[in-house]
Amino acid sequence: VKYKNPKVTVKDSSGKKYKAIITDRDNDELDFKVVKYKTGKKYSFTITGVKKVGNKSYTTMKGTFKIKSPASLAIKEVDYDQEDSTISVEFDKKVDWKDAKVAVTKAGKSYPSHIVEKDNDDVEVYVKGLKNGYKYKVAVSGVKAKAAAKYKTVSKVFKAIDD
Repeated sequence: VKYKNPKVTVKDSSGKKYKAIITDRDNDELDFKVVKYKTGKKYSFTITGVKKVGNKSYTTMKGTFKIKSPASLAIKEVDYDQEDSTISVEFDKKVDWKDAKVAVTKAGKSYPSHIVEKDNDDVEVYVKGLKNGYKYKVAVSGVKAKAAAKYKTVSKVFKAIDD
């Protein structure tokens, strides 16, 4: 892309505007930071003064994003290892543990499981009886984001596919 006096405007879902500063740009990316943002809100942005190389006119680009609270926690990814009968549950940020437990279910049926190893951003779990290609739900309790005050349970539906 090419730029001509690019500007970024940011608004939250209630319409409040936030100052946005362009921090870097090149031929296929534009980075910006939002000043005094609030976590947990959804934002929309508009970038003006940009055009695709070869186009005659400059255009406006729009998009949305959400800034999560540092205390929020989600399961980022679940990997299945059929040979070892294990799943690796990766979180979206660093975590702390307290009396951790993991449950794996499918349509109300629980699968025997136990924690093999856990560290600051994931947990490896032995699970008996999973079948390659089927969907399951994993729920991890006794975990919290490092910035959070309370321990909680997070869950995710995953497909047991051995890569």
